[in-house]
Amino acid sequence: MSQYTQALIDAGFSKHQAAAYTYLVENGPTAASVIARHSGISRTLMYRVLDDLIERGLVVRDDPDGAVSTFSPAHPVKLHEYIEARRQEAERAAESVASVVDGLTSEYNKRLGKPGVRFFEGPEGVEYVLEDSLKARGLIYTYADIEAVLTHIPDINERYVKKREKLGKQKRVILLDSPEARKIMANYHKEVTDAKLISLDAPPFGSIMEIYDDTISYVTLNKAHMIGVIIDDPSIAAMHKYLFEYLWNTTPNYDAGVSAARSNTS
Repeated sequence: MSQYTQALIDAGFSKHQAAAYTYLVENGPTAASVIARHSGISRTLMYRVLDDLIERGLVVRDDPDGAVSTFSPAHPVKLHEYIEARRQEAERAAESVASVVDGLTSEYNKRLGKPGVRFFEGPEGVEYVLEDSLKARGLIYTYADIEAVLTHIPDINERYVKKREKLGKQKRVILLDSPEARKIMANYHKEVTDAKLISLDAPPFGSIMEIYDDTISYVTLNKAHMIGVIIDDPSIAAMHKYLFEYLWNTTPNYDAGVSAARSNTS
């Protein structure tokens, strides 16, 4: 076996494909029967091997009138093109799998009665966690530190809200009352967002919690370390949903024209 044949095998070709292509490069146009005899395999199998190489753009078949068909190798640079096409195909496949593996994991865990817990880090992870709520079939319930949102992830939040508006995903959000929160919420995507403010003498909590369907998610908004967690569990989601609805129903609507009772606590 030549070094060329072994290199092609290492690149993913079968030993027969590698041997046939190498033979053609070294010997030029050749009949299938000759290549088969040299390779020690049947002519029928060699035709299948050559057809495979033709499909990959690495071999060309010549059928002259009244003569035996011959096969010629494409320029070796075609190997680079073929491998690059395979690499791009593998990347697309990886992206496709990545787009569904979390959902499949969630379904798998729910079928087994186990909470599905997924952990993410960094701005990209935070954006993924936020956008997971866009799959919600019903309302999205949210506790949020809106000032931290617009301080740490304004671009991520803007992309998220635009997608939410496009999908028509409705959200109820509970925020700590402050002059800044009132100012922000005065015209904050009201078509898809309903907000209530609670007066509580507490420091900003720098995080987001969302409840939707059988899922809850958490995001921490800290410049030094952003993390996100998604938990798929119907019992945990139901508990938080009941607590949210109780707080929502016992909190009066706020008057946007009235100043907040508390000032922002640093």
